[in-house]
Amino acid sequence: DWRISDKVSFQSGILFRSAKSSNFSDALYMPAYEALIALKYTSSKFQARVKCDFVGEQYFSEMGVDNPLVSTIVKADGYVNLGVECNYKFNEKMSFGIEARNITNSEIYEFNHYKSIGANLLAKINLKF
Repeated sequence: DWRISDKVSFQSGILFRSAKSSNFSDALYMPAYEALIALKYTSSKFQARVKCDFVGEQYFSEMGVDNPLVSTIVKADGYVNLGVECNYKFNEKMSFGIEARNITNSEIYEFNHYKSIGANLLAKINLKF
């Protein structure tokens, strides 16, 4: 976190990966890069965060249709995932939050042939006992 003020901070991160062998199996299911940028506002009762994830292309192994013993490599394009999150703390034991995910309604494949849901909204209540 980089503090912009006592209540506002900027977050960023980047992760690069590379296959360690010519086998190519080391790179399966792992995007070549992932990056995050976010801006966060925090007060004693309220927190808000706008974030953007960048995920590079990734490769999946797929069983053959004609011959299940032969697999092929399938490429999934990279994507951008924009989201907003807000939380309100009523007291030490209870808080409420909402999170908007995939605001741009991008086609996101985190797993082979399993498309994530489009733009969505999540509401949450946290209780501490």
